[in-house]
Amino acid sequence: MMHISILLLRHVAAYLLFLAVVLAAAGSRSGLQSGDVVKWVIIVAGAEILISLLFVRRNRLHWRSVLGLRGADQETTERKRAENALAESERLFRATFEQAAVGIAHVAPDGSFRRINQRFCDIIGYSQEEMLSGNFQGITHPDDLEDDVGQVAQLLRGNINTYSLEKRYIRKEGDLVWASLTVSLVRNDAGAPEWFVSVIQDISERKHVEQELSAYRERLKELASQLTVTEERERQRLATDLHDHVCQTLALMRLQLATLRKRITDPEATSRLDEFSASLLQANQDTRHLMFELSSPTLHELGLAVAIAEWLEEEIEKRHGLKTEFQNIGFTQHLDADLRAVLFRNVRELLTNIVKHAQAQNVHVTLQQSGTTVRLVVQDDGIGFDPNHAIADKREHPGFGLFSIQERMVDMGGSMDVASAPGEGCTVTLTLPVTN
Repeated sequence: MMHISILLLRHVAAYLLFLAVVLAAAGSRSGLQSGDVVKWVIIVAGAEILISLLFVRRNRLHWRSVLGLRGADQETTERKRAENALAESERLFRATFEQAAVGIAHVAPDGSFRRINQRFCDIIGYSQEEMLSGNFQGITHPDDLEDDVGQVAQLLRGNINTYSLEKRYIRKEGDLVWASLTVSLVRNDAGAPEWFVSVIQDISERKHVEQELSAYRERLKELASQLTVTEERERQRLATDLHDHVCQTLALMRLQLATLRKRITDPEATSRLDEFSASLLQANQDTRHLMFELSSPTLHELGLAVAIAEWLEEEIEKRHGLKTEFQNIGFTQHLDADLRAVLFRNVRELLTNIVKHAQAQNVHVTLQQSGTTVRLVVQDDGIGFDPNHAIADKREHPGFGLFSIQERMVDMGGSMDVASAPGEGCTVTLTLPVTN
């Protein structure tokens, strides 16, 4: 267009020169002398046309400067500069678009691809021609499509400016590739949607590592659960051995001493036998206490509720002088022996913590069943503590054991909640989902 305008101006200028001759002749009659210069500036289509005439002698005209297109030359220079800047911008855009280490796509509002770079094709496994004939819906995993389409609708409504998500694409070969997708929307001057700019990064390797780590964590969790169960079974075995062998042997020895004492009349000898019998009795009691610490016989014979009530009475109230209360609310569940053992161990450790750290006067334990959920609540009126600090800082509370209790509950699919504050006592709730 600019080239045509310049040609037009030059033709117009030629015609105007003819008029200038006529005007110059008229000027010579108006008194112009040899050597005088006459100039006309004529503006056509925004360009200034300069015509200069030099009189060298009367009635003769010499052309000093025929034509100057000052406005046109300036416009041509600016046009060239703009064209060069546009070409450089286009070159930079193409280099960025095509050489980017991530996939880039321009996507129409209906989901069809308008432009894609080679990296995106490499990720998906399709050629550019194949991709440009399809849309993102066709290569998105069905389980991820709803979320993606929902985010697109939010962009189109103007509720959000951009969104990011992790999704699975279906490659041409049929296998899946995980990608991190970031999408923004380009609108025209009127605010209408023109296209989406999508940036796609292949994260399949990261996802593979995450899946492996998740599998390892699950395996470790399973091993930890098995270790806890194995430990409880071993404790029960040791308690049974102590009962069947050590306690029975100590009891038999006392019977034999009693029989021997009846045959001896020497006061000094009978006194010594009485001392031996008392020592055997103390050893028997200590062994039974150790057996009880390892595993409660009542737990396996009469169940969780009776075992907790017995522990509260015998160990917490009688032995340590705390006032205790036990409440059973609808608990009728016959738990698996392993779950029962782990729950009892957790309650026992919580009660031991109260004795060692809480400085409490009263302890209340509630065993409750609601549907398929069992809850154990242990409350005290002690000095309280910061739960987060107590669980995290095992160095300051080496015997606190809350972290271990929490881990055991998680291993069984349950949870532990601690509500406490300095000076306000403590309430620990153990929750475990169970089935018949």
